[in-house]
Parts: sequence; C-alpha cells; structure tokens
Amino acid sequence: MPITSEPNSQSAFGVTPLNSAAPELDRTTNNQSQPWFNGWLVAVCLLFPALLTVWYGLDHSWPFWDAADHVRVEFQYAELLRHARPWNLHWLKEFLTVNYCYPPTVHIFNGALKAILGNARWVDSLCLVFFSTILSFSTCATALLLLKNRAAAALTVCFINIYPCVALLSHIKLLDFPHLSLFTLAMFTLLNWQRQPTWSRAILCGIALGAACTTKQIASFFLFAPCLLALLQQLYARRYDRALQLTAAGAIVVAFLAVWVVPNWHEISGYMHRNSGHLGSRTVSTAFFPNLLGYANCAPGLTGYPLLALCLLCLTQARVRQLRSLALPASASLAGIICMSALPFQLPEHRYIAPVLLFPALLCAGQICRFYLEKKQILFAVASFLAVYGAVQFAVLNFSPYPLELPRPLRHALPRALGPAPHV
Repeated sequence: MPITSEPNSQSAFGVTPLNSAAPELDRTTNNQSQPWFNGWLVAVCLLFPALLTVWYGLDHSWPFWDAADHVRVEFQYAELLRHARPWNLHWLKEFLTVNYCYPPTVHIFNGALKAILGNARWVDSLCLVFFSTILSFSTCATALLLLKNRAAAALTVCFINIYPCVALLSHIKLLDFPHLSLFTLAMFTLLNWQRQPTWSRAILCGIALGAACTTKQIASFFLFAPCLLALLQQLYARRYDRALQLTAAGAIVVAFLAVWVVPNWHEISGYMHRNSGHLGSRTVSTAFFPNLLGYANCAPGLTGYPLLALCLLCLTQARVRQLRSLALPASASLAGIICMSALPFQLPEHRYIAPVLLFPALLCAGQICRFYLEKKQILFAVASFLAVYGAVQFAVLNFSPYPLELPRPLRHALPRALGPAPHV
C-alpha cells in the first residue's frame, strides 16, 4: 500500500510536502494515493549502486587484512549451508560459533550467496552492490518521512553516497558498509513505526534493528538512543499500547543478539580482555576525552572539506524547529560518538562512526531546498557550489586516475583542496 504524507502537512524545513503542488521542486498533485517513489527518484537511488558496479568492473584488487578474514568466514558459512543439517546439534553449534569477533548476519547472507552462486570474486562485489542499494533506498525513504519532499530526498541520497568515507567503505570487504546500510534501514523502520504505530510495523522494526545490531555490534550504540527517545515519547503521551509494541521490537533485538552472544560468550569475554591488555592501563575515564578528540578530528575525512563546509553552513542557518524534526538521527549520531569514545580498548577510526553521516545528509538536503524556496539566493548559490564541489570529490575519489585522467597540476592540487582521505 503506498505511503503518503498528511494532506496538509509541511516539513519543518519549509520544503513542500509530498502531496502539495510545487512545480519548481516536486511535481506532484494533491492526491493521497500518490506513491512515495516515482521514476526519477528510483533512478537516483539506483545511480550509486550502478556506479559502484562500474567501479568493481574496473577494480582488480583482492581482499586483504580484515577483509580477507571476513571472506574466509563467509567460505565457512557457505560450506556449512551447502551441507545444512539444522536438526543436528553438532552442525548447529558449529554454525553458531564460526566467528566470535563479529555478529553473523552479513557473514551468513554473503555465505548463502556463495553457496548459491559460487566463490567467484564477483559474488563479493555483488554483496556490496546489494548493500549500496539498501543504503540508497532506505536513506531516500527516511528523507521522505522527515523532509516530505522528493527533491530533498534525492539530495539526501546523493550526499550520503558522495561522502568520501562512504565511497571508500563501499570498495572494501569490511562490515562497516553493510553496517551503515542496515543502520539506515533500521532508522527508516523506526520512523515508519513512529509515524503509524502498528504491531506489524513494530515487528518489522525489531527485525531491522536486530539485523543492524548483528551486522556489527557497535550498531547498538547508534540505535539505542533513537529507540529510547521514541519510547519515552510514547510513555509521556501515555500511549502504553505503542510503548508495548516498541518494547516487543526491543525483545526481538535481544533475541537476535542472544543467538550469537550466548554460544560465543566465553570467547567474546576473552577477546575483550586481550584487547584491553594490548592498550595498557586505559580505562573509560582516561580514554574518553582522547577518543572524543580523535573522533572530532575524523570530521574532515568523513565528509571532505567542501561537504564539511556545507554542513557547517546549513547548521548555522537551521532553525530550532528544523533541528527538532531530525531529533532521532541526531540522537543516533550523538549517542554513537559518546559510546564509541567510552570504549577503552578501541582507538578512533573513521569507519567506526560512519552512521553519523545520515544526520548531515538530511540536514544539508533540507536546508538547500529551503534556501531555494525562500529565495535566499546567496545561500543557495554557496550551498550549491559546495555540493557540486563534493560531487567532483566523489568523481576524483572513485574514477581517477582511471578512467578520468586529470591534468598533472590538478592531480596534485585536488587532493589537498578536497581534504584528507579517511583511514578505513
């Protein structure tokens, strides 16, 4: 059933809702049966998976470092799935204890693809293209819910994909890109439930949250705050039936995690103890502020200079009402950074906080549309220039020096002007 916005609703950003007339930005009619995704919006969502497919067609590298270990684990799952005996306790124990370092969702999915399609290198590429598709469509759907405008949704998809950290993670067989993709999917299902709470949507939300948290365990750091905020909103409004629905979604997440944690608890606790020993006498109190500063220093690498400048511009121009409308993704970013900074056994890296990029993508897209509609020509021109600058950054990062061969002066000048490459 198509999902539409309220008949007379308006985004906090002042951009046009899905079903109101605004020829400049969103050519839709006041029709409640108007579908969310029209042809050009679907094309925007498919653009970046298509570009990633082109990139993998040009790439001839092989997985290395942690990526190679993830592929090894997927081979193990593929072999187990080819000879599946879920009624056999020995097989079941082996299946649940393949890897204690990371939760199994992505490994099982990729292993199932290998069991069906074989172990060729293109199957690994297909997995990442699939998660790129999830990222684009779930980001678009989230933006449609929050910004209520197709043009803003299309811009959000573009921003989330052209951030350097996201582009580089899509090239590497790590868990961080699937983690980001399933995080955005989980955020969408939570917002979709919040918009119209039902038991079916709560169950879907729980499954999406569980899949995200069992892709990489740190996903729970980014998702618990928006879930808690949504729960408190329902309790404050005394909607206890809706609070019960969200609690049931949380129980599904616990069940997902228990399937991995319980059989592997001894190895997980030993792994954490060994990691703590490698970093000396670091504790939460001694590690928090150095880690927080380290993550703050990651900002230019996450977005690049042009899109970081655009984010700061949009943040200074945003109204309180507009920021409040993005409370759930903002709370995810804030809580995720705080929790990651509190880990004494984990040093800061760009890829660990990739989910924070959903908030600036939504913010910048909403503000650019507002600048246009409110005829703030100077702000719109500056924001558009920075956005185009970011698109150039994406092209250089993905397709230079081949097939885009730049002149020698640009080849040396552009990397300095675009910002430091994220460490992934």
